[in-house]
Amino acid sequence: MGSVMFTARKMSLQARINSINLELMKLQNKQDKILSDRAAQQPVKDLLEMGVTMGTQALSVANPIAGAGVGMLANKFLETSKNMQAFRDSKIDKQMDTRKQQLTTQLQTYQAELQNVEKAEADAIKKGAPKYVA
Repeated sequence: MGSVMFTARKMSLQARINSINLELMKLQNKQDKILSDRAAQQPVKDLLEMGVTMGTQALSVANPIAGAGVGMLANKFLETSKNMQAFRDSKIDKQMDTRKQQLTTQLQTYQAELQNVEKAEADAIKKGAPKYVA
């Protein structure tokens, strides 16, 4: 293979490596944003839970039977809401981790191929170099 072929192949592989690295960086930024958004939403969720708890306690004082029923419903709603959010979060995390793993595997494959091409190029140069015999 001529040096032009080696150079073209190396450039092609390096472009793929750069593209995958860019996609990995975008994916990491997206994960960071999701984690940041989750952390920002937590105080709102805590306030909602506190409000529901205080409301059911106030209702329990006024009418113990109604307060107990509303409290059970409110607690069930909060529990279901948390479970649904946890399920969504884990699904998103799993999808992103799977994609990250796929990209990392592709990246390793292209890097290994690039090393093989560079080694083949070096070997071709050694074989093609003139040998001077004294």
